[in-house]
Amino acid sequence: MKFLNGFYTQRYGHVLQGRYKSILVEKELHLLELARCVVLNPIRVKMVRSVRDWPWSSYHATSGQAEVLEFLKIDWIPSQFDESRDCAIRAYRRFVHQGRGVGVWGDLRVGSLLGGADFVEKMQPRLLDSPLDQNVLRREQDAARPSLDEIFLDVRDKSDRDTRIHDAVRVHHYKLQEVADHPGLHFSTISVIVNRQASRIRE
Repeated sequence: MKFLNGFYTQRYGHVLQGRYKSILVEKELHLLELARCVVLNPIRVKMVRSVRDWPWSSYHATSGQAEVLEFLKIDWIPSQFDESRDCAIRAYRRFVHQGRGVGVWGDLRVGSLLGGADFVEKMQPRLLDSPLDQNVLRREQDAARPSLDEIFLDVRDKSDRDTRIHDAVRVHHYKLQEVADHPGLHFSTISVIVNRQASRIRE
């Protein structure tokens, strides 16, 4: 998500507030509160007056007011209120309505753990001992990046070509040889162009 948001910002400009953050949550204590917080966010930032007015929310499906799309999994939330679906939906609607102004971050610890003391004590060492798998991260980046054909489509002039060469290597992490094969240049020439463009950007 961090890479996707950063890539989108580089191409189209800012659309989200702040950097992407991932938080490990103690399900039994906090997940339901966070689910309520998410559907109330449009009200908190004064984009709508009622949770029903925000069309891009799972609230409508979870509260029984819209069809549940195939990709949307909502069963867990109603199950926390009642075994009867009708009763669960009514309870969920009341729960969301009562959530305005309720804070959820009071138990946030060390910036990325949301839970009780025992949960934090148990999970913090695991986070410290489990660095990101760089191979997985690179595969995720590669899946989201444009192809070289897209990057070099309709190049206007040499300056435009050099900018795209720089972006292919430094932004999208293509190898020098991969980029060199596309415009028909030697990989050492690609390296020179990338470094020259990077120096211009820093200036």
